[in-house]
Amino acid sequence: MARCCWNFVRFIVVLDLALAALNRGNAQTAASQIKSVELSPGITIVNDGGVFKREWNPATISPEYNSFRIRLVGPDLLALNLYAQELTATADSARPMDLAPKESPATLSHDTVSPNDVLALVRALSAPVIGSPTLSNLGITPAWLAAHADDVAEHFGTLGETNDENQHEFIRRSFTDLTLIRKVLPQVIGQQWTDDYPCVRITIRFSNGRTVVAETRNQPAFMLPWERERDGRKTRTYNADISRAVAKLLPEGTVNRERLQGSGIAEQIKFALPGSIRRKWQEIGAKDKAGEALADLQQKYIIRRSEVSDHIGLHFGPNQSTPGVETLQVDVRLASFPPNLVVAAAFPLEDGRAVGVDTFLREGERYQRVVLGNPWIMASLKKHAELGAWLTFTKDASMDDKAMQIFLAEMHAKGRDDLGQEVSSHRSEVASLSYYGDELIVFPDHHAIIWRWDPTRDLFEWPASAIKTNFCADNRDYSLNCTATLVDPNGRLKR
Repeated sequence: MARCCWNFVRFIVVLDLALAALNRGNAQTAASQIKSVELSPGITIVNDGGVFKREWNPATISPEYNSFRIRLVGPDLLALNLYAQELTATADSARPMDLAPKESPATLSHDTVSPNDVLALVRALSAPVIGSPTLSNLGITPAWLAAHADDVAEHFGTLGETNDENQHEFIRRSFTDLTLIRKVLPQVIGQQWTDDYPCVRITIRFSNGRTVVAETRNQPAFMLPWERERDGRKTRTYNADISRAVAKLLPEGTVNRERLQGSGIAEQIKFALPGSIRRKWQEIGAKDKAGEALADLQQKYIIRRSEVSDHIGLHFGPNQSTPGVETLQVDVRLASFPPNLVVAAAFPLEDGRAVGVDTFLREGERYQRVVLGNPWIMASLKKHAELGAWLTFTKDASMDDKAMQIFLAEMHAKGRDDLGQEVSSHRSEVASLSYYGDELIVFPDHHAIIWRWDPTRDLFEWPASAIKTNFCADNRDYSLNCTATLVDPNGRLKR
């Protein structure tokens, strides 16, 4: 019996007299050849004179154990074995580890299952290969999409974004677009995450001693694909009927039962929708909430991104302990900008008005000139064209009040109140640049203060590791550390 291990899917199908009888429509003959079904841990189904009696240990099938086994044992006819084992990895090997407790006869439960449920699995195993996921096999029809569309649209924004009527209708239309859903389907079925390790194995034995085995360890709904081997030839199938048939043989509450039934696939489709759908959804909300401000900005700038939300950032929004404030966030640029540079502007909404748009349109070029006229920054942007840079602007300046207060506190903690005072005295002149996550405060004479820095990213002439850093008191991204480093107007580190 082959072992079931992480990221390993195996499916072996051997046709037999029971399958032939089933294909001829003689279900009674096919069922009579099945002696028993064992689903472990702790599940056994026995054919007792045509009645399939199921017995299991409830303690071994709970979701705490994402490992389970199904086994059908016949009078040398049919055996279905479905189980999962987690692996304990060592430096030089990996071995299976059975996490389920031993069965206790005193705790066994009993009931019966329908012969048709067992035969449904046999029928699914004998079906032709489905080479890629299909909407019809998964049960995703126009009616199914319509039934789930309102719920998906209602909960599309989960991080404080607006979700008004126009946004709701846009997501509803997108979710019911069969062409779009068909395109994202491979991503849905191919999703992986790391918080559980499901693994399923099926073995079927027939009266002549031949065997059927199936395995999967895939995480999304239906746990597809199944890989199968017939007479030594391996094939892979995306037949969700196999998953449904297995689920029918499991007692309620068994780990992975709902997953095999396809539970959660609507949510998984929602998360697989392309980024362009989310961006468009954000733009609709921004236009509904701050359309006039966007129209004003569009008179001068190319708008790359827009949204209204109560998110917070280093440069905008209140402190975490303060109730959220809706803010119009826009990434804008001029045609003359380097392709990887935008202005990331944030304008708080007050009484339906985006505060600071007029100031930005009037004075924003001042901060753009500081960056565009800096030779060593522009050389880096040209060299690293694949990396993004954001010139920030909030309400009335590039270095806004919130960022200024955080900067002052962190410079004080480093004993560099002089740098804090320098920036404070020139707050209306300096440009705050977030370059691939690093934070620089750039002065009109081309010198700069590096405030936050990732010592693994070489962006300029000096090695990134040459800058000494430590954790920032207000920083939650521990790849970016605080520093108080000066760069001279020629782009050299000042010792």
